[in-house]
Formats: sequence, C-alpha cells, structure tokens
Amino acid sequence: MAFRIEEFISQLNHKGVSYKSDFELILTFPNKLQSTISIREIALRSNRCDIPGRSIQTAPVRQQVGPERLVAYNVSHMPITSSIILDAGMEVKKTLEAWQDLAVGHFRNVNNRTQSGKFNIGYYDDYVGTMEIKQYERPRRLVYHCRLNDCYPLTVNPLDADWGTDNISELTITWGYHYFEVLNLRNNNTSIPVSTRPGIGSSINDVASTITRGLGNIPTLF
Repeated sequence: MAFRIEEFISQLNHKGVSYKSDFELILTFPNKLQSTISIREIALRSNRCDIPGRSIQTAPVRQQVGPERLVAYNVSHMPITSSIILDAGMEVKKTLEAWQDLAVGHFRNVNNRTQSGKFNIGYYDDYVGTMEIKQYERPRRLVYHCRLNDCYPLTVNPLDADWGTDNISELTITWGYHYFEVLNLRNNNTSIPVSTRPGIGSSINDVASTITRGLGNIPTLF
C-alpha cells in the first residue's frame, strides 16, 4: 500500500495529536510531612514529568516440542522522573529531602537535636503519598488521568552550580511507587482549563505542515 501524505494529514486533522506540554501533576504528601511549600505551588512549578508505563515480567516455560514460551507471572511498574523549577529559597528541595527523611531517618538535618534513631528506617505507611498526572486534549478537555499509589521521592538528583550560566535551576526527581491506576473518565464531561504554557495554542494544521515538510522528500516505495 502506497504511503499518501494527504491521507496522513487527514488522519492527524481527524484525531489530532497529543501535546507533551498539556499536563498537570498533583502530589499528596504523607500526613507526617511538614512542608513549607504548598501542593499547588509544586503543581505549578512542575515543568516536566513521565506518564508511567509498566513491564510484564515473564519466565520461560519449556514445551515438549518446539521453542520455549515466555509466560507472564508478574508486572513491574517502572519508576518515573519529573522536573520542578526551583524557588529562590529552595523550599521545594528542602521539602522533598524532608520527605526522604521519613523513609531513611533525620540524620541529614543537623539542626535536629534528637540524636537517637537518626538513621532509623521509617514505617512504609508514614512516608508514602500519592501522585496524580492529568493529560489534556486541546482546547480544554481531560482525556487521561492516572494515580500513582504509595508514591515517594526515590532519588532527589544533584543540582548544577555553574558560574558560566544564568539558567534557572530545575530539580529532577525519580519517583518510586507501588502501582498506578487509570481513573474513569466516562462520567467526566466537563471542560477543564489547561495551564498557559509555551506552545499551547498551536493548531493541528501547523503540526501537519511541519510533518509534511519532513516527508516531502520521501519517495513512494510501495
């Protein structure tokens, strides 16, 4: 079957495309976390995140005749990463490190006068929260909503300090979680506004035009 650019563009115009920028990240902190920054502020500063995936774990099963079959026995939910624009006082970083303290002890904080148990591992239920990720379809409709259960900051990555640049600092976090759920949207018919971010508002025709230019030199192979 020959590849037709017109048919491809028609399909894009019919069903559209998903934009990476049209998302929202919402955290729920553990009850024991004392934070100086609000959940809403973290949501507004989160400029990148992964939408979770999963991997089926398999084991080879030998057959009497023929090659082995790979049979599913479990599922693995891969950690995800997100990026947060840091505030001037670095309260976001301090909050996430305090969250980690609930899991591995308060030895990081030298201002804590309590020396006993500073390296003690915390109780699981005390350091897990939740994360919700929402993906929107333009102009204003929620199309995908997932929740990461028993979520916590697995890795708070190092920050670059550099005299040679005046770039804004962004903190990258790797999140561990137990599993994710996709929430039911069938009864959600409301229009939800998308945050105003660079890139939002481009028409599907602009996207199609860009793709067309890239494909214009491809010969017909079929």
